Amino acid sequence: MATILVIEDSAPLRESIAEALEFCDYQVIQAEDGKQGLQRTRESHPDLLLCDIMMPGLDGLEVHRHLRADPLTADIPIIFLTARTDQRQAVEALGPRVDFVVKPFQLPDLLTKVRTHLDTSQH
Repeated sequence: MATILVIEDSAPLRESIAEALEFCDYQVIQAEDGKQGLQRTRESHPDLLLCDIMMPGLDGLEVHRHLRADPLTADIPIIFLTARTDQRQAVEALGPRVDFVVKPFQLPDLLTKVRTHLDTSQH
């Protein structure tokens, strides 16, 4: 069973995503901000991160920078959640193992991306 960490400062959205992932038999860990997300990533080494970009304090791009700088977490794929379509180029410039979904999104679309990234990372 794959483990997915959801880092999202909006509790209703975070819980909705977690519920959908659990329904699909993924193990889900939640974090309400970037700092907590980094800590939980280092503790549990999830198979995939879903991470909001715009968060108070440590934003998603900073989370990415910290994770890629650590050899223990550098290979974890990240799907960014963003409300800003103008961030597409910035996310694409982060390199492989990074993707994004624009909010608002449909949960089936997000779940398809999750499956694709997990299938790709396990091969």
